[in-house]
Amino acid sequence: MDKTKSQRVVDDLWLSLGNIIVNENDEIEQEWNDFPVGTDKFTIWHWIEETYDVSIAEDLMNSITE
Repeated sequence: MDKTKSQRVVDDLWLSLGNIIVNENDEIEQEWNDFPVGTDKFTIWHWIEETYDVSIAEDLMNSITE
Protein backbone atom coordinates (compact mmCIF):
# COMPACT_ATOMS: atom_id res chain seq x y z
CA MET A 1 0.00 0.00 0.00
CA ASP A 2 1.50 3.33 -0.99
CA LYS A 3 1.98 6.04 1.63
CA THR A 4 -0.84 8.28 0.36
CA LYS A 5 -3.36 5.43 0.33
CA SER A 6 -2.14 4.24 3.73
CA GLN A 7 -2.59 7.76 5.15
CA ARG A 8 -6.16 7.87 3.81
CA VAL A 9 -6.93 4.54 5.46
CA VAL A 10 -5.51 5.76 8.76
CA ASP A 11 -7.39 9.07 8.50
CA ASP A 12 -10.64 7.19 7.80
CA LEU A 13 -10.06 4.88 10.78
CA TRP A 14 -9.30 7.86 13.02
CA LEU A 15 -12.43 9.72 11.93
CA SER A 16 -14.52 6.59 12.37
CA LEU A 17 -13.13 6.04 15.86
CA GLY A 18 -14.03 9.63 16.68
CA ASN A 19 -17.70 8.72 16.23
CA ILE A 20 -17.56 6.01 18.89
CA ILE A 21 -18.81 6.88 22.35
CA VAL A 22 -16.21 6.47 25.07
CA ASN A 23 -17.23 6.20 28.73
CA GLU A 24 -15.62 7.88 31.74
CA ASN A 25 -13.14 5.00 31.95
CA ASP A 26 -11.93 5.64 28.37
CA GLU A 27 -13.60 2.42 27.14
CA ILE A 28 -15.51 2.23 23.87
CA GLU A 29 -19.23 1.62 24.25
CA GLN A 30 -19.79 -0.15 20.94
CA GLU A 31 -17.76 -2.54 18.85
CA TRP A 32 -15.31 -0.89 16.50
CA ASN A 33 -13.11 -2.55 13.88
CA ASP A 34 -13.09 -5.92 15.68
CA PHE A 35 -12.44 -4.33 19.08
CA PRO A 36 -15.15 -5.36 21.56
CA VAL A 37 -17.19 -3.06 23.77
CA GLY A 38 -15.12 -2.16 26.82
CA THR A 39 -11.80 -1.89 25.00
CA ASP A 40 -9.68 0.96 26.33
CA LYS A 41 -9.33 3.67 23.66
CA PHE A 42 -5.60 3.84 24.30
CA THR A 43 -5.30 0.16 23.36
CA ILE A 44 -6.89 1.07 20.03
CA TRP A 45 -4.64 4.11 19.64
CA HIS A 46 -1.58 1.90 20.16
CA TRP A 47 -2.91 -0.61 17.63
CA ILE A 48 -3.32 2.15 15.03
CA GLU A 49 0.19 3.44 15.73
CA GLU A 50 1.79 0.00 15.51
CA THR A 51 -0.23 -1.25 12.54
CA TYR A 52 0.18 1.85 10.39
CA ASP A 53 3.47 3.21 11.72
CA VAL A 54 1.99 6.57 12.67
CA SER A 55 1.87 8.76 15.74
CA ILE A 56 -1.58 9.64 17.02
CA ALA A 57 -0.30 12.91 18.48
CA GLU A 58 1.88 13.98 15.56
CA ASP A 59 0.23 12.48 12.49
CA LEU A 60 -3.46 12.26 13.29
CA MET A 61 -4.44 14.88 15.81
CA ASN A 62 -2.58 17.56 13.85
CA SER A 63 -3.86 16.44 10.44
CA ILE A 64 -7.50 16.56 11.49
CA THR A 65 -7.26 20.06 12.94
CA GLU A 66 -5.39 21.57 9.98
